[in-house]
Amino acid sequence: MSTFTSNFAPEIEAMLEWRTSLGHSPRDMRNAMAGFDRFCVSHHPGETVLTWELATAWCKDTARGTWGTYRSRAIREFGKYLQLTGTEGFIVPSAWIASPVRSLPHMFTDDELAAFFRAADSLGPEYRSPLREYTIPVIFRLILGAGLRPPEARRLRRRDVDADDAMVIIERSKRNKDRRVPVTGDLAGLLGRFDHLVDLQHTRTGNGSSRTSMGACTHRPGSSPATTCVVSGRVGSRRSQPLTRCGTITRPAR
Repeated sequence: MSTFTSNFAPEIEAMLEWRTSLGHSPRDMRNAMAGFDRFCVSHHPGETVLTWELATAWCKDTARGTWGTYRSRAIREFGKYLQLTGTEGFIVPSAWIASPVRSLPHMFTDDELAAFFRAADSLGPEYRSPLREYTIPVIFRLILGAGLRPPEARRLRRRDVDADDAMVIIERSKRNKDRRVPVTGDLAGLLGRFDHLVDLQHTRTGNGSSRTSMGACTHRPGSSPATTCVVSGRVGSRRSQPLTRCGTITRPAR
């Protein structure tokens, strides 16, 4: 069932499917086009053609900054798709779309990294996420240690991690492609111990699910060793003895 309800719904769905067939992520431009669809329903319910007036109104309505650039670029691609299929449609000029201003990334100091991981390691259990106290420390070390994009780490499943061969399998990432990411031996050992911890927790709680998501975040090349993480197990509201240590992430070779 389509999530779009405006007169442009069939064309929007067709464009997104076409872009997916070219290797783009299925989520690519979906949010922006969903906003455009709602805009048409609310302000231009009878419009069936992507006119100059409609495109201009949409671009003026968009938010400023990177998000506004993303939305304007999406409607430009929609106009190009319409003309490609022989349908009348206005193409937003590229000059209308401001180039995003990229700020310099923050480079964490060793003290900041140590404080960050101390905070991650101090998280307790949460009834809505029973494995949070195990997952969060591992997830951020995996992002830091393997250079994963945050969405890649969040979508990881246990079956995507091969601790024996020190490999992480990323499915349908950028450009809808799969890739295999090697990890260091100490990080592979950490992932193996995490897998054992999850099995142990499932045994204690009677939950036999094998679809546990890793959750996750990313590794900064060239960093100093991160602090040792103690992953404490909890059953119900009572803290058990520490089950294992996550270990340290060593500085990768340059």
